[in-house]
Amino acid sequence: MKETNSQRPLALMSLLHNGLRLHAAKTTQAQLGDRKHYVGLSDIAAFSVCPRKAVLQKQQPGTANFAKTLTLQRGHWYEDGIASALEATGLSPLRQLEIAVTYKGVPIKAHLDLVLVSSSPTPTIRILEVKSMTALPEHVYANHELQAYGQIALFHAYYNRHVFSLRDEQGTPVFTGLSFPEVVARLWGESFPDNIRKVNVEAWLLALTMTDGKGFGPYHYNKTMETAILDMAVQMYGLLPHPVDRLPVAEGFHPLCSCCDHAVTCPKFAGPEHPELEQRLQKLVDWKTDRTALDERIKEAEADMKEWYARADAQGDWVIAGKHRFKVVPLAGRRTLDKHGLADELSSLMRDQGIALDVPALFAKHEKQGAPGKRLMLLPFSNTITDA
Repeated sequence: MKETNSQRPLALMSLLHNGLRLHAAKTTQAQLGDRKHYVGLSDIAAFSVCPRKAVLQKQQPGTANFAKTLTLQRGHWYEDGIASALEATGLSPLRQLEIAVTYKGVPIKAHLDLVLVSSSPTPTIRILEVKSMTALPEHVYANHELQAYGQIALFHAYYNRHVFSLRDEQGTPVFTGLSFPEVVARLWGESFPDNIRKVNVEAWLLALTMTDGKGFGPYHYNKTMETAILDMAVQMYGLLPHPVDRLPVAEGFHPLCSCCDHAVTCPKFAGPEHPELEQRLQKLVDWKTDRTALDERIKEAEADMKEWYARADAQGDWVIAGKHRFKVVPLAGRRTLDKHGLADELSSLMRDQGIALDVPALFAKHEKQGAPGKRLMLLPFSNTITDA
């Protein structure tokens, strides 16, 4: 049957979605191999949030909708763009350097987005993990931070072992099973120390949205984090053959629960069924979605008018537009109290005066808490991943 004009846009999006999924499967296989046969650092990061989801995703990966597929692929595009930007400055970043190790019988692999190496003035390694996000976070996410610590931990623990490999974009090995000093010698013909303690190593996280970016770091080697991360890999690997009903569930509610394709069967959300409420809740979901979209449209419209006013010759004056008038006025920034900075300064002053005072406890004593309230936790379930 011939497609109608109303069906053609949907057909276009379906074509693009299918292409993105096929491309993702091809590149994943070429660069990362069969992920069911090892535990990756991203698996360990997911495990730290919810063991059940991490294990099930390993056993039976879900099928993401277009928005989620696009978001995931955008992360790879960002890697390409950042690599090109670094190369334009004269640097030579390594893409998807692999570290493959076995710890207590568990196969573990790390694939590092970008690695920068320098021998002058001192031997230096910089690891850069790129994250694609809808909005920039104020603070780094704990699971992303765990990945950074995991990367630098594996570098320290296995730096001089034959565990480093690299493939080209088609998946053809460039080299396999080298120590990192051998990698440096192979690619750049330079000599690196055999002892990583003589090398300056840092890891960084780079969060990118469609319009902005933010760096988090540096992260340095931490023995406690190394042990915790490797032990989590052992725990996760041990759970892979377990039946679904025996998998541990994350305590409390996490924002990622709303986009988890295994939430439908999660015992954490078990309870009495009342299907008669579905239409009322769906209306609420639709309204909240409409409000979010409207807020974004308002922000865009206000930004557009601010930009127009900045280019106009009416600085400080009202602009008359029919029955409306407007102007842009400067506002003072929001004033906040830096409690941590104040506590540090007060503690320093007290020590100088020889006075023993627990400043954080003093702050806590004078904190006020508002009246308790109630919040409606509304979680749309779907067998397909949807954006939170």
